[in-house]
Amino acid sequence: MKKKTKKVFKPFLPSEYKAIEKYLDEMAIKGYVLNKKNDYWFTFIKTEPIKLEFNISVLCKGSAKDYRELCIESGWIYCCSDKMFQIFCKEKNKEVVPIHTDLEEEYKLIRNAIIRLDIIFLILALCYSYTMTMKFNRFFLMNSIQPRYEDYLYILLESIMILIFGIISYTDLKWLIINKQRISSKKELFNYNMKKVNNRVKLHKFLFALLISTLSFQYYTLFRNDFITINALIITVLIIFLSSFIYWCYTSRFRIFTRSKLSVNTSFYITLILIFVSYLLIISCFRLL
Repeated sequence: MKKKTKKVFKPFLPSEYKAIEKYLDEMAIKGYVLNKKNDYWFTFIKTEPIKLEFNISVLCKGSAKDYRELCIESGWIYCCSDKMFQIFCKEKNKEVVPIHTDLEEEYKLIRNAIIRLDIIFLILALCYSYTMTMKFNRFFLMNSIQPRYEDYLYILLESIMILIFGIISYTDLKWLIINKQRISSKKELFNYNMKKVNNRVKLHKFLFALLISTLSFQYYTLFRNDFITINALIITVLIIFLSSFIYWCYTSRFRIFTRSKLSVNTSFYITLILIFVSYLLIISCFRLL
């Protein structure tokens, strides 16, 4: 009989990796045990409710296989791994040898993951900030053009995007600053709990809902002019397509264009170039249309 599975999308940030442990504990109590993790996607197998304790270990330099075997010999059960973490579990009250990692090495690996992710978000935020500033100066400071109702909506849209990217960068930056000091003092790393993560996710859901509502209202107001509406739809579809394509290329490390995956650093730099080219393309479309 085929086991019943459940796939869940959970957008944990790199700095929130330890909160995944609590999330997996709660899912096991509900009768869903982790089977596979792929970036933000978690695949669970339906079982009887069970109390488990999970451990998320960052893949440090060296042999991941040797480290995995050492943890298994210590009494832990290997669940799965992805490109950044290995996940183990044990029964709640079972006595096993605790899993210890090199905190400095762990900090450096999370820091590198944060930098790769947040630089992309910061570039996008700066692009939106630039276009919003140009519109603000044009409409409200120079007084050369009387702003239309649609112009206020464009500024609102860009403000929401800046907030979405800014919250991600702030969350990761806070983790980096606090733990830089703790590493220097030889203390345990600071980590976010599930309450903090849930609050951040709720805020992002609200901002995305506001973004979709503003877009829908904007298109409604543009129905007075079919030509403008078609142009707006073309640009929106182009932005969605380019964003999805760039994200897919980055997560797969451009495997579709090469026989094997590119290195993380090479994929990162190519992604930055793609973002810059895409931004120029979208700006050109604005001018042409």
